[in-house]
Amino acid sequence: MAGAGTGTVVPTAALFRDVRVGWVGAPLVGAETTFAEPGPDDLRPVAAPGRPVPCGHPATLPGTALSQLLAQVRLDVTDPGPAEPAHTGPFLSVVVRTRGTRLLMLQDTFTSLAAQTDRDLEVLLACHRVAPEERARVRELVARQPAWLRDRVRVLDVDRPGRSAPLNDALDVADGRYVTVLDDDDTVLGHWVATFRALEERAPGRVLRAGSVRQHAAQLGEDGAPDGLGWPVVTAPPELAWPPEFDLPAHLHLNHTPNLAAAFPRGVVRHLGLRFDESLPTTEDWDFLVRAAAVVGVQGTPEVTSVYRWFAAASSRQEHAGDVWESGRRRVREGFDQMLMVLPQGSAALAAQTGEELYALRAVMAEQAAAERAAAEESGDAG
Repeated sequence: MAGAGTGTVVPTAALFRDVRVGWVGAPLVGAETTFAEPGPDDLRPVAAPGRPVPCGHPATLPGTALSQLLAQVRLDVTDPGPAEPAHTGPFLSVVVRTRGTRLLMLQDTFTSLAAQTDRDLEVLLACHRVAPEERARVRELVARQPAWLRDRVRVLDVDRPGRSAPLNDALDVADGRYVTVLDDDDTVLGHWVATFRALEERAPGRVLRAGSVRQHAAQLGEDGAPDGLGWPVVTAPPELAWPPEFDLPAHLHLNHTPNLAAAFPRGVVRHLGLRFDESLPTTEDWDFLVRAAAVVGVQGTPEVTSVYRWFAAASSRQEHAGDVWESGRRRVREGFDQMLMVLPQGSAALAAQTGEELYALRAVMAEQAAAERAAAEESGDAG
């Protein structure tokens, strides 16, 4: 705020408060879901001691879909190769992709990371084709972060073209058991990391998925008009734009999971060789998600832990024409068609129900078409 009496308000970075909400958008209440303001003793440091969590090849982790399939066919793969060294890195590697042109929103992203109650993380800030001047400003922004967070940030300079290039370079150097991706306009709630960890403890080695809300926003210039460069402001209430539970068959048609709502076990990269497809101009996140989920499965919760900001301008939706997006979706679906997938339990019943509904719909349409033909013939005879 400017000096008293001037009436001028200077916009500031986002303010984050610990609020836990469920799928319907209402705060979660009750002793089992209370999320009190953490004190110094409640913050979980990096490499925090605790119950050992298995990591390694997805085939050896009992919680993964691949391991369960192998057990079903009675194939023992308890020793697929050399012993896996003990993991000594952080729980979560957070890849933040930036082009250095949205520093105000990047500051919001770092503010939300600084608010995490579980600090067992590292940040890989992938600067993609960033000019020297913007790179210097990015490094200045990092230097202003709290000491504990600043010390866990690694800045990567990536010059290769393609949206996936910074993601793959970050995967190559990530130390976390899990990896997740944020863009420089994303924000997360204070229990984002903690929720991912709780999901991992239930099913180590699976893709982890939490709820997310979509927030319509705009960037305003000094004159208060949208300019795609200035201060981010909310333009509409948040909305529940994605299903609360992960549905693999539904994801074969369209992506229903934003990047910031998912975390991937590093084993799918190290042992299964998954990479982001650098030939795709769009939809690389959808492609990677399904390829991972189709092998190791997904452990999820509908609890909202992140905010996906949806800008009317200066986003990848405006950067690429509609035919580019449709071409990308078509290529991704063609790739899915070449895969062998492990469908989750319950998929057979869902497929049967969908088939019955489709057959019933076709029968109704056939009856309607027959009635229309009969009416047309009757009308012709009457004429």
